[in-house]
Amino acid sequence: MPIYITGMVHIDPLITNTTDTNAVIASYNSHRNAFLWYVRYADSVGLRLSAQMTGVYAEACVRRGNASDFAAFMPGGIHHLGTHSHLTVKQSLPYVWRTVSPGFGINRDTARQVMADNIPWVNAVFSGNGYTSAANWFFHGTMASYPGMDTVLFRYPIPNPYPYDNVFQMCEAVRNDFWMYKGGFLTEPSQSADTNFIKIPEVGGIIGYDQVHGPQGMVYGTVPYQRRDFLRVYIEWRESVRRGTPDAVRYFNWMIHPYQLVPGAVGTDGRPPRVHIQELVAWLRENFVGRADESGNVVAQFANVEQIRNAYKSWRQMYPAYHQQLQAKLSNGQKPLYLPGIVRRLDRTYHDTRLTIADTNLVIHRMMDTVSHQPVYLTWSRSGNRPLEPALTGWFRMIRGDSSTQNLYSSAISIGLEPLVLEPSSPSGVGLSSVPMEFGLEQNYPNPFNPTTTIRFSLPQREHVTLKVFDVLGREVATLVDGELSPGEHSVVFSAGGARLLRKESFGPDGQGSTFGGDAKDLPSGVYFYQLRASKYIQTKKLVITK
Repeated sequence: MPIYITGMVHIDPLITNTTDTNAVIASYNSHRNAFLWYVRYADSVGLRLSAQMTGVYAEACVRRGNASDFAAFMPGGIHHLGTHSHLTVKQSLPYVWRTVSPGFGINRDTARQVMADNIPWVNAVFSGNGYTSAANWFFHGTMASYPGMDTVLFRYPIPNPYPYDNVFQMCEAVRNDFWMYKGGFLTEPSQSADTNFIKIPEVGGIIGYDQVHGPQGMVYGTVPYQRRDFLRVYIEWRESVRRGTPDAVRYFNWMIHPYQLVPGAVGTDGRPPRVHIQELVAWLRENFVGRADESGNVVAQFANVEQIRNAYKSWRQMYPAYHQQLQAKLSNGQKPLYLPGIVRRLDRTYHDTRLTIADTNLVIHRMMDTVSHQPVYLTWSRSGNRPLEPALTGWFRMIRGDSSTQNLYSSAISIGLEPLVLEPSSPSGVGLSSVPMEFGLEQNYPNPFNPTTTIRFSLPQREHVTLKVFDVLGREVATLVDGELSPGEHSVVFSAGGARLLRKESFGPDGQGSTFGGDAKDLPSGVYFYQLRASKYIQTKKLVITK
């Protein structure tokens, strides 16, 4: 199967908390025009959109007689439509909605009311195109929850007390994590273990934006980061094909809101998200979509979530053993990776360019390290073993998929079918990209985790640092590092079950380093925080233990 690519669209609420219906209608018209631009563009290049609509937008769409805007989003269509839920409740006047607090204190009746108000309006868009609520199965919600919410809202008692009878399905993902798998779950919406929000399906980075959004954050990115993420999916797909192990259905997506596509809107880099989308789609079409690999396999295709879901169901029936393996690993918080050393090394990079070289069977993508701002090369051969020279010359630290490394001069490096990462280095093995220009604390991986996770951080100079873990009440539960470390990249393996906590995987430029550690308590499931402190630097991030 190819990599399936879809463009996600969250059609968010219009203006709320106002009785000025003209203002709401003006907001709707602005959103609608931006959305229709995206549809026209997608149709012109073959992109498939997967949209999810709030009841606020749906009411305006139905009342303005524009349900036909979504004719191509109905079952079997080019695109696909589902439900998107924000914390909004309907008021008595047409077009008027109220936003309620997203806090943990929201009561059960209000949560039910949000669903009861939003879903029927989205269903009305389907009925306006001749379809019943059965066609409205794709759900994404930032819906505040309470114990038992998923049972009450999505596993109806008989008779059904709610004004909708949808049977929602979604593929699980983690909102603040890079996710390349379709499945291993097709489930009804369920609660997140660590927040009061239900789980988030099918969410990619908001294209053109590098900032945190939503209750758990998101993987955001401008085009260089989106290209990097697709390459991570691609090299895993390529290894699966090369090894003849159809172990998963892989997909890639990005997300946008109509309000970010209105004329004049710009992303965090000052460029319009419309331009970001056009650049990314052009790159995907030029290099991957509809293109064949060296064995004749189609690399990628555009598809909507209905088509991807159908492909997943077919794969699950054809390869039940692989499906069970994937389900088991993802259930335990594991991500099956052929090339973990490369996929994780690319976390701290963005894509610069593919090098133009004489040997057409040698592929080299130049990435840029986000900490050192030095080049890092992702490379593989399309046919047999290829010499690295003359495409690149010099000393390189070679990182293999299994995380093993070797320092070699370019004349001794041969590039095979399995990808490698090359970091410019020196005869002593000190990488030019191994000396960070600033402090950095990365998100632990995996997260959530059980029983171990890795925390990586970088130091631009020799410093006394501490790395500690705290519970939600601010009580220290573990000290992972407490001592002087050399500049460079460092990693800590944290066990929630009482094991030693630190493993040094890389050393600073002086080649020296001490191993620090401590013993953790047998920590229960829940949310914790880890904090890195140096002389002029403090940063804290969240981790989640599941047992």
